[in-house]
Amino acid sequence: MITSSLKYSFSRTSKVLAVGCDPDSLAASASILRNAGFIVSPATVQQTLRLLDTELFDAVVLCHTLNSRQASAVLALVQSLNREMPVIQVYSDTPDPAFRFAAPSYNPSILLSVLGRALGGDMRALRAIA
Repeated sequence: MITSSLKYSFSRTSKVLAVGCDPDSLAASASILRNAGFIVSPATVQQTLRLLDTELFDAVVLCHTLNSRQASAVLALVQSLNREMPVIQVYSDTPDPAFRFAAPSYNPSILLSVLGRALGGDMRALRAIA
């Protein structure tokens, strides 16, 4: 298991873990990210631990289909691995204040903007509000 503290920088080929429950919504999110030039690994909540344990990602994007318990569990997992990796919550109704980065599900361009801001610069100084 990798437990070192990692810094991330933005590039068009950044690796993103996209986590969701609904295969169609997850595929749509992954497609949006791929079309923007990101390398995307779609996963269910159950697959997330294995992927985070075996691969390095630059960011995690949580699909709006996750319930608050599932989204919080993925956030806690990333934090427990001691990674300074941004976790972006895509929400349908109201963003959860536990997430530093959030984007509404109805606007892919805002998701890409938030992801770009999350990956660029000093992670502690950035705040993204969509």
